[in-house]
Amino acid sequence: MASLDQQNIRSINGANAVVKRDGQILGYATGVNVSEIYALQRIDVLGEAYSRDIEPIGVVVNVSIGFIRMVNQLGYDNDAGGGGAAKGLVPKVTQTQNIKESTKSLTDFFQAGFDLEIQDSQAFGVDSVPKQRYIIQGCRPSSQAFALTRGTLMGINVMCEALRLVELDVV
Repeated sequence: MASLDQQNIRSINGANAVVKRDGQILGYATGVNVSEIYALQRIDVLGEAYSRDIEPIGVVVNVSIGFIRMVNQLGYDNDAGGGGAAKGLVPKVTQTQNIKESTKSLTDFFQAGFDLEIQDSQAFGVDSVPKQRYIIQGCRPSSQAFALTRGTLMGINVMCEALRLVELDVV
């Protein structure tokens, strides 16, 4: 057995997924959590102790994307900008807009929504292309938070509600 000095030991830390919008890479996520909740309604009959059936009445999709390292238009991650609004994850509001203009920007953004594509951060198979895993359709952000380190935007956390979750591994 080789000693510790001779072994090739590596530790890999980093992104779990690439987050895209309209084919453009928004950033590299270390945490993407998606929950799909099925709203069910029991069918009860007066005089009977047990429900007759359970029927689906709706689906709710919630998304949390944590610590995305935002990248600039050139694809490298050393620029000082690149927050959630610059990447189109949250509504853009400028300091020159008045309240009426800001409200219009906000309502227009929420009317359109956006789709997110989640793919592996690396290619893990024989092909050298990262695999696309999910499409989250009709996202609307419900909150955002960001961390600033040494004057550079390091990452953000965006919570969204969405209309539909499509798992691409299903055949």
